[in-house]
Amino acid sequence: MTTFLLRIISQERELVNKSVQSVSVPGEHGELTILANHTAILTRLQMGELRYTATGVENSMVISRGFLSASHKNEVLIIADTAIEAREISVKKAQEAIDAAKRRILGSNKLEEQIQAEASLRLAMLELKIAKRSI
Repeated sequence: MTTFLLRIISQERELVNKSVQSVSVPGEHGELTILANHTAILTRLQMGELRYTATGVENSMVISRGFLSASHKNEVLIIADTAIEAREISVKKAQEAIDAAKRRILGSNKLEEQIQAEASLRLAMLELKIAKRSI
């Protein structure tokens, strides 16, 4: 199968820099899958699960918002605010984050704090789902 170069970079570090067969991302308007020789595209990404296949093995991670750029040079660059590989996610920490976010939602009267806590809750729930699946 034809491959392309995939680079995934978060604010903290570069997570992936390798040849892959495909990458599927949570795009702004739904899931988007990129294969080799894809047309050039620039799109925003939403929080969700990113999956890529390298040497026949599917890998996944949780990403928050970001951008995807696919170039005519058969290269895909993903820049995300945060990105956590499935193998790095702790079920215990994800559950603790869920509990903390729920407490913040219930304990706050400020709309902005509740919105931030809800975003944290969604991210922690996604992390927990992916962590349990990768066990």
